[in-house]
Amino acid sequence: MVTRKFGRYDLAMKTDEAGNPILLFIGQADEQGMIKGDQFTRRLIKDENGVTLKDHWDYKGKV
Repeated sequence: MVTRKFGRYDLAMKTDEAGNPILLFIGQADEQGMIKGDQFTRRLIKDENGVTLKDHWDYKGKV
């Protein structure tokens, strides 16, 4: 997990083995570091040569 602060929001991103973010939590972090806010997942599809075929974020709701 990679954590960042962006403006008034706290971000937590889980990355894949190549370092691409695939799971994003955005909102306000509590004392334990858990983010209360929104969750997004990324659909990242590449072909056998590494060319990106599909890349978009899906909103998964409140956490």
